[in-house]
Amino acid sequence: MRIFFLYHDRWANNQAEPILRIKNKLGIDCFSCPSNPGTPEHLWPDFDDSKRRLELDEIYKKIEKLNPDIIITHTRSLTPYLLRTQIPLILLEHTDATALELGRHLLDFDNVLSIVKGSVFSNYDFYNSELYEGMYHGKFINSLNLNKKKPYKKVTENNYKKILLGYSFGAFPANKRFLHYNANKNKKIDISFVGNTFYYRSKLISNHRSLAVKELSKIKNTVYENNVNQKKYDEIMLESLSCLSPYGYGVCYRSFESIYCGCLTIQPYSDFMVTWPNVFVKDHSYLECCPNFSNINMILEFIKDNYIKLINKIYEKREELFNCYFNDEILSEYIYNNIILKSINNQK
Repeated sequence: MRIFFLYHDRWANNQAEPILRIKNKLGIDCFSCPSNPGTPEHLWPDFDDSKRRLELDEIYKKIEKLNPDIIITHTRSLTPYLLRTQIPLILLEHTDATALELGRHLLDFDNVLSIVKGSVFSNYDFYNSELYEGMYHGKFINSLNLNKKKPYKKVTENNYKKILLGYSFGAFPANKRFLHYNANKNKKIDISFVGNTFYYRSKLISNHRSLAVKELSKIKNTVYENNVNQKKYDEIMLESLSCLSPYGYGVCYRSFESIYCGCLTIQPYSDFMVTWPNVFVKDHSYLECCPNFSNINMILEFIKDNYIKLINKIYEKREELFNCYFNDEILSEYIYNNIILKSINNQK
């Protein structure tokens, strides 16, 4: 079977694409290509984004002549031409959002075998639930009483099987740095939060994160930083007993980085999402707080009283993540069985 992986340049440049590391184990030929602008409109047949699209189509025409059995590519490197070739496609949607974006439109194409996400919903119904500023979890923080909307397109039960759980941000090669860190470092900070409070596309998230900072400021021995470099960020996480993880648009790097640093995560309800391995298990890999963070001081006291038991669970999860993401045998087996084979079965 001839499988080609067409990855876009920036995923290679910042070493964010694990498939490139294990391509030989999977028997995949890899080709670099540019990405399209990040808008759903570029996938409609009558849309013309000129040079970028033409560059991509030239690459696809060359690959087409090699008679591939399957092409794996990112949704951001897709054009109508590739969809029309009828070559079976496995599409990677590497975004932090668990909800489908332009993938809703793509699921209808017969040659799209699967849409692979870094996280999926734990329940089929969630894909067709009301959205608040495009987010399912917006309903948990809708103190602004914004209007809810139905997704622009329903995910049918038949198409639901095409949504596959792949690997997450936690598997990105840049995270290998955590392998060399001492997660047992002295915890000088009780609770930290490093992150933005302003999301230009979301009033709900901006308000939600501002509340997090406000409640954090009421507690002694806490740290809040808005913009720090990677070295400083890692230092803060390693020195934190716990970290506060408010909602963003979806799954956050922090969900994995906190575990890598031996740091207990406090966040609002997140069990509606699933990752591989799953980092959204309440009272195991995170501690649930109120969406408005009014009870984080109480949770901090609980952490101090039960620290050994809680941190041992985090160390177990840390070991599991490292084994799955950075053991080439385990990662390649997972990708082959849960992405490639499942996608092929969808074709039957």
